Amino acid sequence: MVQARTVVDFLLGGMGVAGSAYVAMGLGLIDMPEDVIAVASPFLDPLQIPPQPFFLVLGTGKILGVLKLCLGMGPLPEWFAKAGLLTAAACGAYGHVVNGETPIPAIVMMGLLVLRDFLPDTTKDGKKE
Repeated sequence: MVQARTVVDFLLGGMGVAGSAYVAMGLGLIDMPEDVIAVASPFLDPLQIPPQPFFLVLGTGKILGVLKLCLGMGPLPEWFAKAGLLTAAACGAYGHVVNGETPIPAIVMMGLLVLRDFLPDTTKDGKKE
């Protein structure tokens, strides 16, 4: 039987996929869409940061956070992974609102991150870790 936490971890994996795309954009492997830059502009413009290094750091952080939370792998402490992913989602929601877009996907991700802590953590044999 599939556990609820497994489903939530699967859905949170989307943040890791987005992180992979951000890394590819930061490295110049794929084009950086203007709408993605527009969502990040409330953070890029005041600090005068170019988008490439910003997306490289953001993407790497998302990948490492998802690896830690969903697969238990990686160098980050779990609390740091949660805090980083929540911050990225909150900033994403803000960036979407500033650009007149809906923040609902980012808010759903924040909700899943919080919900994850209330679901039982079970191993393959169904026993709590």
